[in-house]
Amino acid sequence: MNLIWKPKNITSNIKNLLGHIQCRGKDSYGILTILPDRRWRLIKGLGEVPKDIETQLGDISGDTSIIHTRSATNGSVSIKNAHPFLSEKNNIALSHNGIIFNDDAIRVKLLEEGHIFNSTTDSEVILHLFESFWDGSTAPTSILKAWEKCVDKLSNHLNVIMMFPDSTIMGYCAPSLAYFQDKESIFLASTPFNSTTWNTMIDGEILIARRGEILLKDKVRTSNFFIK
Repeated sequence: MNLIWKPKNITSNIKNLLGHIQCRGKDSYGILTILPDRRWRLIKGLGEVPKDIETQLGDISGDTSIIHTRSATNGSVSIKNAHPFLSEKNNIALSHNGIIFNDDAIRVKLLEEGHIFNSTTDSEVILHLFESFWDGSTAPTSILKAWEKCVDKLSNHLNVIMMFPDSTIMGYCAPSLAYFQDKESIFLASTPFNSTTWNTMIDGEILIARRGEILLKDKVRTSNFFIK
């Protein structure tokens, strides 16, 4: 699971990163990019990343992307269960590593509230739950407030990356997420992939950034909270 913000040459970065993260899962893959007009461009497929992925990607004009390869642990191997996921209003994208133990009970409640699910994964439960608490603002305080309420309902560890159409990004570490920042880019990754000096996030830490600037970095919960 990787997230990139890079204003130039994002296509070449996506191609390189796909090779690094293939080992994370070979059941399916997904690439989501924000285009300049704030629309999403989403590519999903089954199995390993194909050799002709460059042809599928073409020239990407956006600057922010989520890349995910999946090893299925919750939900069948299918296109609909491949990450990343989009919210009902198409204003949040999410990828997740981990397993939620109480997702069935939360799903039932969200369905009763009128939420519509497009997959059978626990990951999409996180997305809808966050959406139910979120006021729609990408101000760091609004995202943090909604995420604290969301994670308070979830049982077990979860690494989560979220992305919003204005290129605001959120990473939540529980227990393993790292980030790298330079003058031209920000990378978030479950597994650091080169010799670059990465910043390892601590368990329960959240990072919110927009277009290369880290806006908020804070501790939300400790790992003990998730073990119920």
